[in-house]
Amino acid sequence: MITRLKGRPNFSGELLFDDYTITFRNDPLIIAFGIACVSIMTIGYTVNIYIHHLDKDGVFLILYAVMLLFGIFYIAFFRKKYIAAKKMHKKVIKPESIKLVKITPIRKNIIFTFKLHNNSQQKFKCRNNTKSDKLLAFLKNYKVKLITK
Repeated sequence: MITRLKGRPNFSGELLFDDYTITFRNDPLIIAFGIACVSIMTIGYTVNIYIHHLDKDGVFLILYAVMLLFGIFYIAFFRKKYIAAKKMHKKVIKPESIKLVKITPIRKNIIFTFKLHNNSQQKFKCRNNTKSDKLLAFLKNYKVKLITK
């Protein structure tokens, strides 16, 4: 039987596990679409700054500059999210390949950090509920080293 944990926030995707494997799934194309839309808006703000740079009223120029900086920040921030989502998409992990799992509870959520034997790691943030308890039981059954912060 496959158990599915939904990630927080939505860009984190979902974690599926059954009796033998853990699978990470998400949709990096959603993030890429958001980046593309903001890129087009950022290009528009750049063009507006160029068109209005000789205007006497500098209010719109300041507004366009602030929106341009916001767009650049958004693109840079979500580019990192896109790269992480692309690495995580459809990744299958066997319990034997897990070196240790760090568990960090925060308010209503819990963060699992899977450290693998090949020195890579996967993070997953989800609600702290019965499904996350099932994941903990699954990891304990396979005698994976669990570290709670």
